[in-house]
Amino acid sequence: MGAGTTAAATSRLAVVPLLLLPLLLARGAGAVSLWRPPPEAGLLGSAPGRFLTQEEHWMSQTLDHFSPTDHRQFKQRYYEFLDYHRAPNGPVFLNICGEASCSGISNNYLAVMAKKFGAALVSPEHRYYGKSSPFEDLTTENLRFLSSKQALSDLAVFRQYYQETLNAKYNRSGADNSWFVFGGSYSGALSAWFRLKFPHLTCGSLASSGVVLAVYNFTDFDKQIGESAGPECKEALQEVTRLVDGQLQSGHNSVKELFGAKM
Repeated sequence: MGAGTTAAATSRLAVVPLLLLPLLLARGAGAVSLWRPPPEAGLLGSAPGRFLTQEEHWMSQTLDHFSPTDHRQFKQRYYEFLDYHRAPNGPVFLNICGEASCSGISNNYLAVMAKKFGAALVSPEHRYYGKSSPFEDLTTENLRFLSSKQALSDLAVFRQYYQETLNAKYNRSGADNSWFVFGGSYSGALSAWFRLKFPHLTCGSLASSGVVLAVYNFTDFDKQIGESAGPECKEALQEVTRLVDGQLQSGHNSVKELFGAKM
């Protein structure tokens, strides 16, 4: 690449921060978490800002469920709502938070079902999102613990932890409530996989639009964005994508520096 071409690419790349500004502003202080749009109007039909509870609870979660020598833990946030629970034997509905910060237990159709069946509602936050991030930075080394397999084991540990919490609350020993898991899209896949992997821990699952089959080089989302944006905006997005891809492939760290990312 010649000097003139490099300078032109660098100049055009300078506009990228403006286009990426919303993402940059979304980065919070303290422990870094992966960010997604707020889930208040989420896949399970909740209305914006309407929650049964936003009171936070915490548990110690295992960082690596598959290492016999790694005993590190991190704090995982979760929520509970017991007003509808027909204690002590009523069922427990576990709503799986997916790839977003978990803000509370939404007042959605799941709440209607919980009231009808006398269920407790619990919702653990997915590792690396919201306040449940194990690390202060998202290096490649740290991100190796982010996987659906680890997340499924998180749910199994949480399920056992919370069952023991209920037993202690109601002064019982060894009792086991009926557990049902719920999720939509990615968390819908987790719901189905959890039922498959841990059938002894749940009586059933609901997977709404569960993405259970991986599709290589899935371009439908990109096509939909292009069609919705219109030709001029589509062309601008394609140009920015080409610039970013070119910088990443050239070995420069300029794009990563925009996000404070590390190797």
